[in-house]
Amino acid sequence: MSTLIPDGFTDLVRPEKRAFAHLALVMRDGTPQVTPVWFDYDGTHFIFNTARGRVKDRIMHRHPAVAFAITDPQNPYRYMQVRGGLRHHRPAKPLPLHAGAGQSGR
Repeated sequence: MSTLIPDGFTDLVRPEKRAFAHLALVMRDGTPQVTPVWFDYDGTHFIFNTARGRVKDRIMHRHPAVAFAITDPQNPYRYMQVRGGLRHHRPAKPLPLHAGAGQSGR
């Protein structure tokens, strides 16, 4: 695993865990918008899929800073928080958005 993920939380990013991430973005009017999303982790980047033109797609293009929490499905009090920015976007078709950066855990 990447050094971005604390050792005690690597299980949360494995596909077999089937954890959701709750993606937090800031709307144009300054209000928060939180969406539960499936994600993937390639060892460096977190990958989210969104359709072009959707709310989260529009927000991330306008303001590429993101935060999300990945919650353990077996223990909702156990989570990992990640903050970062939009790293890559492939606009030709609805492909993943990648966010990477620092994290904090509980």
